[in-house]
Amino acid sequence: MSEYETTPQPSAFLQRVQALLYGATVKQTEAEKFEARLSALAALWLNDPFAYERERKRAARELNIRPAALDREMNRRAARVGGQGPARDDDEYLKPVEPWSDPVDGKELLDDILDVLDRHVVLNESQILAAGLWVLHTYALDAADNSPILDVSSPTPRCGKTQFLETMGLLVSKPLPAANLTPALVFRVIDKYHPTLLIDEMDAFIQNKDELRGILNSGFNQRSAQVPRCVGNENEPKFFSTWTPKIFAHIGRIPATLEDRAIKIGLKRKLKDDTIERLPKGDAYLDLRRKCARWTADNFKTLVEADPKIPKTLNDRAADSWRPLLAIADLCGFGKEARNAAIKLSEVEDDGTIAIVLREKDPDAVAMASSGIVTALGEMEGRKWPEYRNGKPITTTQLAALLKPFKIFPRKINSGRGKQVQGYRFSQFDQTFRRYLGEEVPLASLSEVKSVS
Repeated sequence: MSEYETTPQPSAFLQRVQALLYGATVKQTEAEKFEARLSALAALWLNDPFAYERERKRAARELNIRPAALDREMNRRAARVGGQGPARDDDEYLKPVEPWSDPVDGKELLDDILDVLDRHVVLNESQILAAGLWVLHTYALDAADNSPILDVSSPTPRCGKTQFLETMGLLVSKPLPAANLTPALVFRVIDKYHPTLLIDEMDAFIQNKDELRGILNSGFNQRSAQVPRCVGNENEPKFFSTWTPKIFAHIGRIPATLEDRAIKIGLKRKLKDDTIERLPKGDAYLDLRRKCARWTADNFKTLVEADPKIPKTLNDRAADSWRPLLAIADLCGFGKEARNAAIKLSEVEDDGTIAIVLREKDPDAVAMASSGIVTALGEMEGRKWPEYRNGKPITTTQLAALLKPFKIFPRKINSGRGKQVQGYRFSQFDQTFRRYLGEEVPLASLSEVKSVS
């Protein structure tokens, strides 16, 4: 099933737009057809940004232009009429919902959120719970010390990333789809509205944009979530807030500095037996969002003072990411389930392959030649080392460069054949392995030097 077949049935307005986009009359010239389609897309951009997000890739293919170029043209046309994005009062568009009139039971509320996610997206139990807790986090943002990115990835296209973003957009506080934001616009939008950013195609969005990555990185901790910029004719310094919830959807992986601040949800292409419901039209889950706002208001002080118990297996950054979600889970009666989800979703494949190489060699050895290490790494199928750079295996020079930041340097060791070669003593890795991998490689006495070539 294509990504378009999983989207909601188009409204009458959208049907008219699609007729202009894909059904222009033969009496028009090619230039007139092109302009008519751009005008129709501009109307969609201004009146229904979610519908525009669904149509932009297909329209770009039909018009034979890149989606990013199409976005720039939409921005230019919006500027003509004094707008930026949706043609509505921006303050009204990103205004918090009015809280529900009556008190809300946290367990019932979270159950309802999880039910919505389960009906519209294919996720496992841990992923659904993490996403549901994160929905409530967007309302309770200011009660938290840290705001983890919700990092949604897939190995290939058509794994449901857009469906996930659109579903979350119907549930979170002040959703703002972001397809082509510049660094200057990002921090100004965040500073003014503190929306929930829904960033699709993050892999392309962040490419070669160090300034943008720095802005997004800075938004993890509330105390340091700000960037200084010079503004006005006098270039007066001003601090802009970068404190806001963010969802990244992408293929593959994002930069490590962002990934380290994220709760990761990996999507897979659904099976034939997996069924999901189409997203409803309009603001179908408004009542649910109002209940989220009411529950947060009633429990805000408790969340501020919360100090949830963190699973010991989580590293420091994962603990910081999960702390606000576990505080919410405890109040909603999902504490045990949330901690299990935190452990499962925080399991990472630490690339401790150097430790594996050293550990699997002669346990009595205390040193290993650089050439022996890179040869063993290059034979590891499924790892990055066999095609480390330009399709070629890792070299001894590249290995030395990777180990240099850990203050581990090659030195002369006995090759066992009466010669001295460049290599590493296992004792050099002891502290590093324990600090970063939580393990030790068995070492022999340094007085009994036995080398491995």
